[in-house]
Amino acid sequence: MILFISYNIYMSHIQAIIFHKDYFDKRSAEQWLKKHKYKKIKPFHITLNYIRARIKEPNEDLYNYRIVTIKKGVKFVIGYPKY
Repeated sequence: MILFISYNIYMSHIQAIIFHKDYFDKRSAEQWLKKHKYKKIKPFHITLNYIRARIKEPNEDLYNYRIVTIKKGVKFVIGYPKY
């Protein structure tokens, strides 16, 4: 079981970062990305409640995706290999 978990950790990646608009605007989201050394590959996708920064193109043939809350107002979309 430990090897399986370790394999997932090493093969996973951040596909996107989602900022809640109650805590971030475009400028502060851009600053957060820069501070944490993430680079978006497309302009922000903005919805009513969220600002999404795409870090890597999704590949649903090879990866499953989960959303994980990192801190208040910040979520990561994590891709992990399908088995």
